Amino acid sequence: MVSVSPLLDSNAWSMERKVEPAITIKTPGKTIRLKRAELLGRSSVVQLVVEKDPAYDGRKMTYQALPLYSLLDSTFEGPAKRPGVILQYRCLDGFSAAISVERLLNSSPDKSIAYLAIEPEKKWPVLPSKAGGQTAGPFYVIWANPEASQINREEWPFQVVEFEVKKSLQESYPNIFPDAGLAQDSPVRKGLKVFTQVCFNCHTMNHQGESHVRPDLNLPMNPTEYFKDGILKTFVRNPKSVRGWPSAAMPPFPMDVVSDSEMDNLVQYFKYMSTRKVSDESKGFR
Repeated sequence: MVSVSPLLDSNAWSMERKVEPAITIKTPGKTIRLKRAELLGRSSVVQLVVEKDPAYDGRKMTYQALPLYSLLDSTFEGPAKRPGVILQYRCLDGFSAAISVERLLNSSPDKSIAYLAIEPEKKWPVLPSKAGGQTAGPFYVIWANPEASQINREEWPFQVVEFEVKKSLQESYPNIFPDAGLAQDSPVRKGLKVFTQVCFNCHTMNHQGESHVRPDLNLPMNPTEYFKDGILKTFVRNPKSVRGWPSAAMPPFPMDVVSDSEMDNLVQYFKYMSTRKVSDESKGFR
């Protein structure tokens, strides 16, 4: 597994703009790099209106975008199309997570359709959440009809520069999973799903994961080991209500992002994983 180190926001963002932006796509045995002009020249590019853009605090935005199924379907071959395969994306700020290939390759209007928004030479507006005049470019994953497949806010990564085809989530990151004997409908397994949707983008678990912009959530201690009962939920809902400092960057997760039942399952997952710490001698943990 290749670890992705976080890049400095302002430097990485500025460096990306010294050359024509390009997106890198890595599949087993093949790596391609597609420049902005090439992408914008494709016949499948459309103008897509996002009524409530999560990157821009719910503002209405309009993008030139390419359906990801049209970009990726011809790229994927053989093992890359087998069930369970995930696509790991990497962003300039170190944000990284995985989405199932089946989800991204969907072209049915009955479900959510993923698009790659392409920032033109005339830059998009500055992001409210970023300093230094940064935008959501060079590339931004957006969705048409996001409600149909319950697309989470964390599944709208911006400042994307790379996609990589990986094995299934469990094959890629076995140490974030509970014991195989645990019931499929257990709160812990449901909590794992919430974790991979909203936490795994920034945090690792047992030092597994691609994003290192936030602390590991099991080593050396699990949050259920240092938060009193009930405080962890309060912290996830509104981090600044528990602790805050000038550089704090964790966003709140309100009910429309994580429901109360999902929050309960997430806490159960953390409690369970606190008993499954995985040794990592290379990083100095027991």
